[in-house]
Amino acid sequence: IEHYWGGPGAILSEARRVLRPDGVLLLSVPHYSPGLRRLVEGRGAGEAEERGDFYQFYFTRGAIEETLRAEGFRPFDAFYYDAVYGAKRAYPTFLRMYEKSRVFRYSLTRLNRLALPQALLRRFSHMVLIVARRA
Repeated sequence: IEHYWGGPGAILSEARRVLRPDGVLLLSVPHYSPGLRRLVEGRGAGEAEERGDFYQFYFTRGAIEETLRAEGFRPFDAFYYDAVYGAKRAYPTFLRMYEKSRVFRYSLTRLNRLALPQALLRRFSHMVLIVARRA
């Protein structure tokens, strides 16, 4: 839904229509994490959309849950993931360390796969998976 210029409403409406009553929707969207906000504010990354070079929307957990409720869903869980990608985009020092050190890269990959706490993932994740029921 993040690449649809018209926003998520029509797509979510169709998803609701085809789901059974009390059916479950798994929706994964780009997360507008604090790390990504830092990138946008620090580098002026919002300019492309203003010029009409639309690529995608990002969502905070609260914003996507509010959108889901408006389209007839009841969100009940969330899972943040892909923190390494998010941190590489938002923090240049982190990216340099990741690119230059094989040990650092290997350690992060293993740590990411083992299960970082959701509190940490919420800060750096690139994606968020929302689980919702059809209302």
